[in-house]
Amino acid sequence: LAGGLVAIGGAGAGASSPNRIRTLIRTFIDGDQPAESDIHGIRAASLSLLADDDSTIAATTGSAALAATMGLVSGAVGVGVGVAKNEIANEVEAYIKDAGSVQASGDIGISLHATEAAVIKSTAVAASDVLGGGYGSLSLSGAGADAVNIIQTRTLAYIDNSSLDSEGGIEVSSVDSSTISAFVSTAADATGGAVYSDSVA
Repeated sequence: LAGGLVAIGGAGAGASSPNRIRTLIRTFIDGDQPAESDIHGIRAASLSLLADDDSTIAATTGSAALAATMGLVSGAVGVGVGVAKNEIANEVEAYIKDAGSVQASGDIGISLHATEAAVIKSTAVAASDVLGGGYGSLSLSGAGADAVNIIQTRTLAYIDNSSLDSEGGIEVSSVDSSTISAFVSTAADATGGAVYSDSVA
């Protein structure tokens, strides 16, 4: 708020919210021989390896700027900026590797499942309101908002260099059902009340 014979006022507001999730989720069998042992192979009624992730980012970023001037000659400027950046970059893996003998004797068998269900919910809002009054006035108002959302995950289920024997079958699957929802809103208003006035928003 500014006042006087010649009044100049300005206001600015900015907000930024960077959020990042990076995790490594693994369930695995790597080799089939215990350390310092001559015993080889893995035997069980059933075998199930499940790697699961449901990381979530819910972020709201907002800013508001207000400027008002009153004078014989007045000028007012207001700028509001809101920026949101969210990233999820996970690695989800279920695997059997370098196992010479893996046996399952039951009906359930052997299963490897990797699932990713990451979620980003992002809101970015910016607003600016400017009021100028007097004999001559100039009012400028601007607002900008941006939301950058990235899900860059790797979801793998696999068998590598291994021998598997199962009475109940073998299942290997990987599923990624990640989602992003984003809302971006801006509002700018400039008002001039004077004999000679100009307003830009």
